[in-house]
Amino acid sequence: MAQTLGLPVRKEADGSLAITPALRTELKALHQQTMPALQVFVREAGLRRNTL
Repeated sequence: MAQTLGLPVRKEADGSLAITPALRTELKALHQQTMPALQVFVREAGLRRNTL
């Protein structure tokens, strides 16, 4: 997610991405702020599990 948002990430030797503790905290806050909106969207959109 950080990479998609254009936030600073570091690529490790094994190809995985690493983020700083400060960025981890920022992403956690972003998750907590956006999760309720996503839950409302899914509920109101009438989306069902495993359907097209």
